[in-house]
Amino acid sequence: MLKDIFTPEVIQHYKTNKNLITSELLAELRSHGNEGKDIALEILDTEKSEDNFYLDAFGEKISNNGNRDQKKAFTQMKLSKIHLEEIERCKNDLMYFKDNYVKILTKSGYTFPETRPYQVEFLKDMDGDDENIVSLQGRQSGKSITVSIYLAHKFNFGQNMNIGICANKGPLAREFLNNVKNIFEALPMWMRVGVTVWNKGSIESEAKMRILTDVPGPSAFRGFTCAILVIDECAFIRSNVWKEMEDSVFPSQSALGWKKNIIISTPNGVNHFKKIVDGAKNKTNGFKYHFVNWRDVPRYDSKGNILTPEQFKEKTIKKHGEKFFLQNYACSFLGSSLTLPSAETLDKLSNSTKEPEYLRDSRLKIYKEPQKDHIYF
Repeated sequence: MLKDIFTPEVIQHYKTNKNLITSELLAELRSHGNEGKDIALEILDTEKSEDNFYLDAFGEKISNNGNRDQKKAFTQMKLSKIHLEEIERCKNDLMYFKDNYVKILTKSGYTFPETRPYQVEFLKDMDGDDENIVSLQGRQSGKSITVSIYLAHKFNFGQNMNIGICANKGPLAREFLNNVKNIFEALPMWMRVGVTVWNKGSIESEAKMRILTDVPGPSAFRGFTCAILVIDECAFIRSNVWKEMEDSVFPSQSALGWKKNIIISTPNGVNHFKKIVDGAKNKTNGFKYHFVNWRDVPRYDSKGNILTPEQFKEKTIKKHGEKFFLQNYACSFLGSSLTLPSAETLDKLSNSTKEPEYLRDSRLKIYKEPQKDHIYF
């Protein structure tokens, strides 16, 4: 056991002699999984007072408006060489930051997340060169947490930038921001940037990084130009509201040298979100396409036992019906439209390459003339 070697006495020795901590030592510890990662964080931890406040470079207690879990702007801390190396490495490597410093809140407390392959792929897409990304994901696939990891990294290490989180309802946008705040507050105090604003709907750092929340519409983020814009559950925004927002918010980014728009949603019928997804799949609208297959998402029963994809499908359909499963998990646009023909049939028709013989009244596509004495829907 690793803890048989790294006893409390050994850990304390490293904590008081940070010059003994090397990148090689940290890598060796972290190779032993979460236990080693926790020990690495423990030996890197900085000095605290008797009543558990972190201490700044002058021996004063660190807090922000009495909150011991926050560091007010421009607080100086006594950092060693290994601290500075780790900060720089995290700044330049999102995956290193995610693997070794990100913890998320679970039922059993804060722990390192087990990111699935599609989440890693999504993080790499967001961290890549594409300005616009659309991700089609079913429910409970971890899309909000994945984006929150990316935003927490940008907030902690970025400068002079506005980040906007938009959802069809204000509480949903604030809950999204709360995920980011939880990840940020779980970082070591020595790694965190100081904060100047910490509200339910917005936060700001000493480096002028802002994260704002709003609801869609022509006045969304009025007065702010968002270099990073996250739109959650885009398909559930009313199409006319989406059009107003599209015409007002996106043009405001035209003067920016760098920007990132991230759209995530489950389907909600054939609407503007499907149009964005189709354009991304066909590479005609400048969006990078990301998709999560429902079979790749681990599912569990009430006792914590893992279900096979078919067991999960059967259980969900039995409880909620096929249309619910198709929309919320299988990401079927047509399955959520409550149409008489099945989703599969309509999907085949909509993707057909056959051309109509002619248009009647400039709108009705005629593929074949009706036959006498035949009955049609």
